[in-house]
Amino acid sequence: MKIHKRTGSGRILNGILALLVLMGMNICVNAEEAVELGRGTYYQRVAQDRRDTVQKMIEVLNETDSTVVQKVEAIRVLGLYRAPEAIPTLIDKIGLPSRNILTAMLPLRELFPCLPALVNIGNLATQPLLERLGGPASGREERLLLLALCQIETLEYARLKLERSNSLDGQAEKRQRLLILLDTLP
Repeated sequence: MKIHKRTGSGRILNGILALLVLMGMNICVNAEEAVELGRGTYYQRVAQDRRDTVQKMIEVLNETDSTVVQKVEAIRVLGLYRAPEAIPTLIDKIGLPSRNILTAMLPLRELFPCLPALVNIGNLATQPLLERLGGPASGREERLLLLALCQIETLEYARLKLERSNSLDGQAEKRQRLLILLDTLP
């Protein structure tokens, strides 16, 4: 595979492609290969490569022997791919820090890489976030889940979603606490 030098997001994509090649993934990335395969077959292969990549990144996140750096890179790839199939895993790992929390002086988006990944996925993550807020979660997880919800939706729309969420039915006290917490978010 030939990787071209680029600037900006192209450099990030090249880094991701290099990471995937190192992980043994076969990626169909050049136009000559597209002509050889034929358009339909090329797009099928690209779609299959995407599915394989997303599945591999989810596996990296769920493996206990993966390093934090590997997990953070897997999260970034899932966010760049806007992979809705990764939403449950990203929500489960929302509290995974990219660095030591005690020494990091970073914005939450950089400290917790699942936040930007869920935001990149967008509206498809809204309902699973609300469902997780309706279930058991630590204070930090609740705050991060609300922050993700607010970054996907506007603050007013997030408030409306919380007020109308079926996952919080019968939990008036928790709903009220979440609405108050919503007002304290940065």
